[in-house]
Amino acid sequence: HFHYLSLCLFLVAFFERVWLRNRIPVPTLIAGLLCIVGVLLLTHGRSEPQETRNLSGYILITIATAIQAVTFVLVRFIGVHFIVPVVYLGLTNTLLAGIVCVPVLIMNPSIFVATTLSQAIWLLLVSIFAVAGSFLLNIGLQHGQPTLVSLVRNVDIVAACVFDTLIFAHTFSLLSVAGGLLVVLATVGSGVVDVTREELQLGGGYDKLDVEQRALVHNSSETDEYK
Repeated sequence: HFHYLSLCLFLVAFFERVWLRNRIPVPTLIAGLLCIVGVLLLTHGRSEPQETRNLSGYILITIATAIQAVTFVLVRFIGVHFIVPVVYLGLTNTLLAGIVCVPVLIMNPSIFVATTLSQAIWLLLVSIFAVAGSFLLNIGLQHGQPTLVSLVRNVDIVAACVFDTLIFAHTFSLLSVAGGLLVVLATVGSGVVDVTREELQLGGGYDKLDVEQRALVHNSSETDEYK
């Protein structure tokens, strides 16, 4: 799943280029490739129980990755307030959850009830964090390029692995640490390059405007003198 999340950036870049007509910065794409290498190093250096893998799982993850890429670009394309997608997402989740879960609830009501107070608290915290994450993600998509926002999502993989180590006591090798550092450095480096490029472009625009204003004042002065 982590590998597919890191590949999401290139799908986002494709849809952003097609729908938004944005130019995708080359440093961002290079950082995306470095993040893929970092994720491979990170995940292959982990010590955890072997899990059963099948073709249907990979197919579903591929479809989910493509849908997520489309969603990133659509949020920016629609251009609504950041809270609107979260509200619609909540309403849609409620509707679909009702349709899907009612038959399961009828057959086995106990699976929808937290067995302990601590479990109920954790589930509540998960819901709060999910909503907060959706708000922040939508704000980011309103202010930044979807491709760059998708690149930052690679840091999620590093954070997930860190929490995985703390909670489930899985161990990491130096290879994993190197992969995590590569992901973080590539992401931060791409952000710094992007911000610096925008500041230089903005500064160049101000300089051009200043030159035009001075030329306008100069021409106005010459006209007054002629009169």
